[in-house]
Amino acid sequence: MLVLGLVGALGFAIGAAQFAWLPLRAGTLNDRIMLNNAPTTLEGLYRYTLGAFPQFKFAFPLTALPDRIVIYLYLLRQQFGFLGIALGILGLFALLFRRPRHFYLLVGMYLVHVWFFIQYRAFDLEVFFIPAHFLWAIFMAFGWSELLFGLRLIGRILVSRSGFSLPRALTAGAFPLLLLTLSLVPLSVNWPRNDFSQDVAVNDFYANLWTLLPQDAALLTPSGVFGYDAFYWQLIYGTRADVLLPALPGPNPSPQDLAGREVYATMRALGGQRGPGALPPDLLSPDVWQVPVLLGEQPEASFGRRGSLVLFHLSEEPPSLVVSDPHPEIPLDADFGSMRLIGADISPRTVESGAVVQVTFYWRVERVAPLRVEVSLGDRALEQHEVGLGLLERYVREVGLAPGDVVRERYYLVIPSTLEPGTQTLSLQAVSLRGERGVSVEVAQIEIVNEIGTMERWLQIAGK
Repeated sequence: MLVLGLVGALGFAIGAAQFAWLPLRAGTLNDRIMLNNAPTTLEGLYRYTLGAFPQFKFAFPLTALPDRIVIYLYLLRQQFGFLGIALGILGLFALLFRRPRHFYLLVGMYLVHVWFFIQYRAFDLEVFFIPAHFLWAIFMAFGWSELLFGLRLIGRILVSRSGFSLPRALTAGAFPLLLLTLSLVPLSVNWPRNDFSQDVAVNDFYANLWTLLPQDAALLTPSGVFGYDAFYWQLIYGTRADVLLPALPGPNPSPQDLAGREVYATMRALGGQRGPGALPPDLLSPDVWQVPVLLGEQPEASFGRRGSLVLFHLSEEPPSLVVSDPHPEIPLDADFGSMRLIGADISPRTVESGAVVQVTFYWRVERVAPLRVEVSLGDRALEQHEVGLGLLERYVREVGLAPGDVVRERYYLVIPSTLEPGTQTLSLQAVSLRGERGVSVEVAQIEIVNEIGTMERWLQIAGK
């Protein structure tokens, strides 16, 4: 008993040691919310752990609990299927009658998780039920054991009547085999829904971002955990140490940090940004222009699901949107209603998958009105934007635009690294925010090659 007690105490101490890690590493926090609840005191330790996000807890009235239970049951069925639910119920009865102490321990742990998180208001709720799913898997294991016990009992009865018996090794190996099968079934069913191995848009975008930024530039990003898409490259790989990430040390960079540097941003730095990752309101001049220079892939299924991958160049001067004497390399004549596409420049025409092409579109203004277009490569939608790269309304107001003017929009477009080598057609199509589609025009043929390899290219850019 003494040995068992010491082992239990050791296990508890190992689990509690994670809380000692929090004050030791509190100096690395750079998130506004976490800094306000830094785990450097007992009160801060509580607010950082059990007291975190109080607005999410018990956020639903009792009348909403039936609906919340239904949501949990849906997630349970999605995870294990009806067979898993049935086996778990069988396991619960087996525990109750054969191992009552284990039953009350495990069921108590299970109910704590379920009862708390069905009342938790979070957009990624399924993540918080992982401990409950783990406990349900234990119930399923006991259900399998009980089922096999019943099969063995039936087998003994049949053997006693017929005299035939299966080899002991075969019956002994049935339990782990069936248990493995039970694990593989939900894995195979849910794999397509959770396989994001082809969603490399973020890595592709940042790999090209680091190559496009000029020497000693400053890159504005959200602060804290919201900026780690960019922070990761410098923290782990030391990529582009000359580029300043003002939000990396803390959430409140000052204008002095940006002095003497060309400023870029991966977020709209103006426009009333709110939230824990927002920039300080006095960091930039309210008159600054945010000109998109790099657009990452934004698959059609992702529109509205995550923020667009855009690199903005910040400038006090308005961009040169209007050209007086356009000479496009690719003459076109496509009527989009308020605008007419008269040509384009695409360079280069042969590009490594995961790299960029410079895209230039020339639009003759028929009437001043917003127009949204989608750029596709083959049958794959890459990005959507308003003609004028979202700057047209302000440009009309502050600079001026008249029918007959030619608007030139020029930016770099990321070619997804998951595209197969071959020739693809770059096309442009009018779209609405509701998804309605209009005029479509083929712009150019682009040859995709894969001579370097996706991972090798990322590591080269990272400096490894």
